Amino acid sequence: MPPDKSAQSLETLLIHAEHRQAMRNAAALLALLALGLVLSWSLPPVAGIAGIAGYEPLHTFLETIAIVIAALVFAVGWNAHSGQLPGNIVVLSCAFLGVALLDFSHALSFAGMPVYVTPSGPEKAIDFWLAARSLAALALLAAVAAPWRPFAGAATRYWILGGVLVATAFAHWLFLFHPEVAPRTFVAGRGLTAFKVDSEYVLIALYLASAAALWLRMRTPQPFDGASLFVAVGAMALSEFFFTLYASVTDVYNLMGHLYKVVAYLFLYRAVFVETVERPHRRLLAAQNRLRATLETVPDLLFLKDVDGVYLECNRRWSACTGAAATPSSARPTTTSCPRRSPTRFARTTVRRWRRASRPSTRNG
Repeated sequence: MPPDKSAQSLETLLIHAEHRQAMRNAAALLALLALGLVLSWSLPPVAGIAGIAGYEPLHTFLETIAIVIAALVFAVGWNAHSGQLPGNIVVLSCAFLGVALLDFSHALSFAGMPVYVTPSGPEKAIDFWLAARSLAALALLAAVAAPWRPFAGAATRYWILGGVLVATAFAHWLFLFHPEVAPRTFVAGRGLTAFKVDSEYVLIALYLASAAALWLRMRTPQPFDGASLFVAVGAMALSEFFFTLYASVTDVYNLMGHLYKVVAYLFLYRAVFVETVERPHRRLLAAQNRLRATLETVPDLLFLKDVDGVYLECNRRWSACTGAAATPSSARPTTTSCPRRSPTRFARTTVRRWRRASRPSTRNG
């Protein structure tokens, strides 16, 4: 291969300088998570997880954390909607409302839990699990692959939310009232079926596709927190791999898979929070700093006072001319005010003084 083509091929794999440090941190974290997977795989299998009353309380606790985070992803992304918010965030937010509902049903359907409409059991829980993971994987792939821009119409997000809720309701109708239609996923005494294992590998492939799409996009500057999304999809892929290994719904692989899922949800929430709250706040602060710098360089006298004549803010030129503080002290109320005479007269007098002071002298030396 010619050297120039080799250089071009290498360049296509490089992360843009804007993302390199964040991606180094993301890669280090994913390496630690992968090491945890290898260690868990290589250690002798543990038959069960001992707890106060078995594995069910621990499973419910981990699922509750995941459900809360998924609900926060929806709440933050949906309520922060504006004409400037990328539609990708709305897609993730709506999808994870459906994920939260499906995870809730998964937790209540776990083996050993009370009756949830129909008797609980491994297959019922797995059905809801696969539905939730499929919705998450497809939403993540759509969000990272689509152009990062706002929706053309304001009603689009309502259509997406309605579609997610309809799909979630259909999954509940199917798994609660017609479970015989769904393929077998678990056989007592034998473990996971081929369909369950193959489904997990399909999910892993979807997550890896999302990671590859993120990697390719981060060769150029991007307007979103790509590193957090990269950790989220990577942790979800590792989580799904654990769920190809367990033979009992209470073994260590099942526990590790749930722990990795919580980590993935946390980084997904971080990515949505940065895009909807933190990044706009930083832009607002930057705009305020630019405005302050502009006002300070203006040679005119500029000030802002309330109806009582108390200074709220002024530029340096006005401060130098009147002795008023440029910014009020936060430790005590601002009391700097103009004299008791008319504020308008005081302003005119101050301006005349400033003009006389600025007028060049015509006297001969």
